[in-house]
Amino acid sequence: MLRWTVAAAFLVAAPVALATEDAHHDPVVHHDPVVHHDPVVHPDPVAHPDPVVHHDDPPVHHAASQPVHEQSDHHDATSGVDVRVEVDIDPQRQHETLVVSMHHLPTHDPVVHHDAPHHAGDAAHHEDAAPAADHHGAAKAKAKRAKPRAEVFIDDGNGNFVQTDSARISRRGRAVLRYSTRRGRGLPLDAATLRDLAGRAFEVRVNGAVVASGNLPTF
Repeated sequence: MLRWTVAAAFLVAAPVALATEDAHHDPVVHHDPVVHHDPVVHPDPVAHPDPVVHHDDPPVHHAASQPVHEQSDHHDATSGVDVRVEVDIDPQRQHETLVVSMHHLPTHDPVVHHDAPHHAGDAAHHEDAAPAADHHGAAKAKAKRAKPRAEVFIDDGNGNFVQTDSARISRRGRAVLRYSTRRGRGLPLDAATLRDLAGRAFEVRVNGAVVASGNLPTF
């Protein structure tokens, strides 16, 4: 009987001891699961491009100390004459040159009337008064024929065209005029420098008729 009592007591005490022993273990700590949040993506600010500012290109002005080489071409649709104007300024050598090259100029030699102009009625009157036979008439008419020349006129700055020079026209209808400060030569209109003539209007005339016109180069 005593054995059964001791055994029963052991059985009852064993769970208590186990429970007591288990009570000394650290309690299990359950951590909340780590939540990984996606990083907040901040959209890039809208880039506003700088406004495009259109600046008008200012005219190019060559300083007095800078060399200049400019040219302009002109064509007259009526006469067919072509003109090229070239300007060269070399400040270092103190040389300035203006060249006017003309092509397809008329080569015919019209009769030059040295007398004052007269009307058609006056011409008939002179024909009646002329001798019936004049053996020297052909010779006189030929003597009055002048070789064609190309005359260059330039605006003097006041709207008046002033003749600056003339050149003989070749059989091929070409003529060249050159103005240069070398060897003490002067420029058109007695200009101190070609810069003063930049953009001036000009005309090319043959026996008083305008066959081409334009403007000198601007710089």
